[in-house]
Amino acid sequence: MSSQSVIALVWLVSGFVLLLGEALMPGLVMGFFGLGAIIVSLLAMAGLDSLALQFVAFSLISIGMLLVLRRRFVGNVHKDQGHDENIDGIGQVVQAAVDFDGRHGRVCYRGAHWDARCDDPTFVRAGDYLVIVGREGLCLTVRPEHASNRPQSMGVV
Repeated sequence: MSSQSVIALVWLVSGFVLLLGEALMPGLVMGFFGLGAIIVSLLAMAGLDSLALQFVAFSLISIGMLLVLRRRFVGNVHKDQGHDENIDGIGQVVQAAVDFDGRHGRVCYRGAHWDARCDDPTFVRAGDYLVIVGREGLCLTVRPEHASNRPQSMGVV
């Protein structure tokens, strides 16, 4: 096996690892880098033998796809899942899934567990009600909910 074939194989495996990472931690970022690595592996097999040019191609392809296509895919994903325009969930009441470690923990929101950061120094215990006040990526920013504002029936929050 030639060194060029090994390099192409490394790009290919790296691409699939990045695609797997996207599947495990969706954010529509790693997938574009995975596709970029797979395309560069094809270019390497086709004769692009300069490692420096391969990295330039990888960067341009991945970042180009990220900038051009990510917004389109994110909009389609949320539309397909039936999410409304307020995808941040600001104002929604959620419930702490675990005791917060300092200001960090997990909450139940829309039937899934989300990472959360509490913007209030109050200790949060599992089962406490919280209000979403912001979102940064896949981490919700929450604050304790006052008892008078708690929902009367607690279904899936």
